[in-house]
Amino acid sequence: KLGDGEYTFQLIACNGEGQCNILPVEISFSIDEPLWKKWWFYIGLSSLLMIIVNYVIYLRTRRLKKTEVLLRGMVEEKTQLLQQEKEEVEKVKTQLEVKNKDITDSINYAKRIQEALLPSKNMILDKLPDTIIYYRPRDIVSGDFYWFAETADTYIIAAIDCTGHGIPGAFMSLIGSTLLNEIIYDYQFTEPAKILSELNEKVIKTLNQKTNINSSYDGMDMSVCSISKDKRTCLFAGAHRPLYLINEHGLREIKGSPLSIGGDLKEGKKLFQEHTIYLNKGDMLYIFSDGYSDQFNELGKKFTTKRLKAMLLEINNESIKTQYHAIKEKFESWTGNGHQIDDVLIIGIRV
Repeated sequence: KLGDGEYTFQLIACNGEGQCNILPVEISFSIDEPLWKKWWFYIGLSSLLMIIVNYVIYLRTRRLKKTEVLLRGMVEEKTQLLQQEKEEVEKVKTQLEVKNKDITDSINYAKRIQEALLPSKNMILDKLPDTIIYYRPRDIVSGDFYWFAETADTYIIAAIDCTGHGIPGAFMSLIGSTLLNEIIYDYQFTEPAKILSELNEKVIKTLNQKTNINSSYDGMDMSVCSISKDKRTCLFAGAHRPLYLINEHGLREIKGSPLSIGGDLKEGKKLFQEHTIYLNKGDMLYIFSDGYSDQFNELGKKFTTKRLKAMLLEINNESIKTQYHAIKEKFESWTGNGHQIDDVLIIGIRV
């Protein structure tokens, strides 16, 4: 294959006898340079490529600008929606804060009412100075409460655990306190078993638990002690709650009856067992709700009555003040950063 350029073709002819012409015949011709080798072709091709590239860039840029405008519009729309939602959330937040404050103020007011209607610690300590009252509501108001009354010959003290906690428990505590005052001061009952039996009837009647099919199963578990003023004897009866007596012989658990106050719509008149305990100087009596022993630690382990007994055995010879702080510190260290699950009440009395 010949390339482009000038060519001369020389031809020498010979006959059959081998005679050839002396001078060759010359034929000159040229092959033109192909189009793609011409300088103007490269310039044109480069220009065409530049035009194509620029056009592609133009189309790409135009599409990106359209996309940018579309996205900017979407962002602005989303921003407006988010701003509206933020304003709505802030509005709801403000409303909730106002409602929460109103509710908290109402609960604090309910707490003051509860404190006014329940016996004060100072009144109890004035009559029974060697007494521990570790009282720790789970919420602002409590379903656990302590109760105290004095008659001519006895001091009556009780630890009551109402159904629930918070506001429902607090309402039950006010009902219980009012009925106990009526039973002791109006009916002159001083025996714990009679007090529990009468309280059971009155709670059922007050809450309409016998006649109303829609009535609640709310009730109370409690321990009641009637201590003679000479501190020689203690009458005890319990509704699902025990009494611990600790002395030089160790810990003695006096179990309450397996009955609750109220709550059982099918139950007839309940009879509670009463125990007579003879006391010696230095003996410790403990009555309590189940909140302390049921408390979980951060690992989900329950404190249990076994640990409660061990703790009380360990500290019972200490002063009342020391015992109180030991009970408090143990509960707080056990709970840690966990959540208190129930109201807590422990009453300890040194004879």
